[in-house]
Amino acid sequence: MSFKLGNKGESFAKKLFKKFGVDCQINEDYDKRYDYDLICKHGKKDFTCEVKYDFMAHKTGNLAIEVNNCRANKPSGINVTKADIWAHIIPDDGKMTMWIVRVPELKKFIKKNEPLRKVTQAGDGNADLLLYKAEAILEPLFFRVDNIQKNKFIKHLKSII
Repeated sequence: MSFKLGNKGESFAKKLFKKFGVDCQINEDYDKRYDYDLICKHGKKDFTCEVKYDFMAHKTGNLAIEVNNCRANKPSGINVTKADIWAHIIPDDGKMTMWIVRVPELKKFIKKNEPLRKVTQAGDGNADLLLYKAEAILEPLFFRVDNIQKNKFIKHLKSII
């Protein structure tokens, strides 16, 4: 189930980036599948994006940040991504919102802020997560991009890549 949801999130992010004039391709390189999900280009600037589809965020009011693959017993998500940007997709009654942040900023936040709680074996049973109250992490750290105009998106994107 989580794999399908991940693909849904990646497709949504790719489509939204395209709407803003950013060309993105889904990472199909098996050896780099944990490094990033999307390879993107805007003008002459290339960047990569990690996409997370957080299907429980709207229902719980919490944001989940993946940190470990408990089946493989190795770091995953924010702890291994080499992406420039983290995109967090939150579905809400059929509509999806997308929030972005620079990966180093998210890592810094996690290092400085204790999670509300830690969850083991989440999703399809293979992910350990850190849960943060959505209002404690989204507004101060992330930038919502699904509801803005192209020029505002491009201005923000240029400031973070």
